Amino acid sequence: MNDLKESACSCKKCVEMCERRPCWGTLEETKKLINSGFADRLMVDYWVGTEGLSIDGNVYLVSPAIKGFEGGFAPDRPVGVCTFLGFDNKCYLHDLGLKPQEARMVSHDTKNADSFNLRKSIVETWNTAEGQDVVESWKVSQNLS
Repeated sequence: MNDLKESACSCKKCVEMCERRPCWGTLEETKKLINSGFADRLMVDYWVGTEGLSIDGNVYLVSPAIKGFEGGFAPDRPVGVCTFLGFDNKCYLHDLGLKPQEARMVSHDTKNADSFNLRKSIVETWNTAEGQDVVESWKVSQNLS
């Protein structure tokens, strides 16, 4: 992932990314969010069509929620503003050291192969028995199972 560098950018393009879809964090980062009291601001999201642990071929993960979907499931077309985007157009999690990897390693070129590979590497942390156990535990904590 040559073009990706850790960033705290809040330029118009970065804010538009936060307005379009929440970023994903690794399994470990998401466990920190849950343990820091943010479980109710997360949602179950999914990566489509990966050979994984699920029956339907998707890999499920817990991520920051789209506003209006906190504590639930991502919509069929998971597009919308991240619940952690503040009124000042900055990520609430950034100053807490809890900003997910996909947001920290942002590329201003969303069609960049490195951005796709970053998301895929994040999904791989969830495509494990432990990752799916965290998804199921989170669902139980939100009364979804």
